[in-house]
Amino acid sequence: MKKTVISVKTLGIALLCAFVALIPSLTSCQKDKTANVSDLLSTVPSSAGIVVGFNLNALLEKAGCKVDGPSITPGKELQEILASSESSSRSKEEIKMILSGESGIDPVGAIVFTDAYNTYLTAALADTEKFCDFVVKQKELPFENVEGNVKVSGNVAVIGAQMWMGLTSSTIDAKAVKNYASLDNAQSFASLDVASDIATMTHDVVGYGQLKNFARSGLPIGNATTMNLAAGFLFDNASALSFTLDFLKGEAKSKALLLNDKGDPAKFLLPANKISLDEVKRLPATANAIVAAALTKDLIKKITKMAESFGGGFPAQISDALASLDGTTAIAVGSIDNPENALAAVIATDGKPSLDFMNFLSQFGNTQKDGKIVKLVRGEVSGSLDVPKMSEKLKGATIGLVSSTNSDLLNGNGVGITATAITLSPDNGSLSFNAWVQTSEPDTNALLTILKNMAN
Repeated sequence: MKKTVISVKTLGIALLCAFVALIPSLTSCQKDKTANVSDLLSTVPSSAGIVVGFNLNALLEKAGCKVDGPSITPGKELQEILASSESSSRSKEEIKMILSGESGIDPVGAIVFTDAYNTYLTAALADTEKFCDFVVKQKELPFENVEGNVKVSGNVAVIGAQMWMGLTSSTIDAKAVKNYASLDNAQSFASLDVASDIATMTHDVVGYGQLKNFARSGLPIGNATTMNLAAGFLFDNASALSFTLDFLKGEAKSKALLLNDKGDPAKFLLPANKISLDEVKRLPATANAIVAAALTKDLIKKITKMAESFGGGFPAQISDALASLDGTTAIAVGSIDNPENALAAVIATDGKPSLDFMNFLSQFGNTQKDGKIVKLVRGEVSGSLDVPKMSEKLKGATIGLVSSTNSDLLNGNGVGITATAITLSPDNGSLSFNAWVQTSEPDTNALLTILKNMAN
């Protein structure tokens, strides 16, 4: 089977690019802020497919900058990152110029949003003249008046004290920008209930979007048909997704939640019991990945009926195996790239596993009954994860994966990430998707650690 390589370094480079793209929004020379995130949201159309707010002050501080109102001073480590980053000398000069306060943008915040097939970044201006001078120096393109009061230089537009940047093209639709700037409240994203979470910016990054737009956004989350089919069977009226991202010392955390058309958590239609950590801790002491799921009889019955609704159901051998499950199944592997070489499993059953079930398991390794538990072992499992400690990342989840990144499939060490965890957890009648990464410097903010490693 061909393996898809998931390059964490590639994702890290994308993060660095996004950070650098937002740096112009991080500095200004004005003492008092003249705008807020709600003002920016009032110029985003209510029909926007995805809207993401960035807490720039928080992100700057976590990247090693000293923030004093509009005054931004890069820390020593960030200065070294900029000096050593693999970019052209001109790019380095532009970044330094931005950080010294040459952009004239108010650091109140920034909004990225999609409209149709275009993606925009918008921010407030503290000094319009300084910003225009900055853009002209970067692009070597003078601003021209287009569509009345819209000034355009390449993919950057300015109206009054606000700027827009087209992120998916070398040009920008001036007519669209003019319409955004003149939206009334009922037409803007600010009028929606979901806008409040972005406006308050209690997280480093806050976002919201329609599922169909995430599916066509280019993110590796599947196509629209697959997403809609899965959401339709597993959730009641799921139509949108909200998410947050926070960078902390030694770790970063993200949470996403599916919402219905009323903005409430979409009801999960299957039973969602929680993983028993006692079973997980019966695995070998160390491993390179752990996966666990709460597979109760009630859940198995619902899954079986769902499969039958597609026609045919499961093969008899699989149905028999599933029928014996009742509780937590936990698996540890010694190699992420070749998990079949060394694995151990602890499988909770109803206490009456059939001969067919045991024969099925024996295809994967040696089996042993221990009361209601069936143990499966193949090879010797070891790795960089402390299984008892890392099993805590599965607490409260119905299914989850914890993994080291020391592998060809997850090249996380290249960007300072040493472990990851992904879980689905019961949340207000729905399921939340939770992602966690551990970085190599426990006493340093994860954002700065990632930036430092990407610059090496």
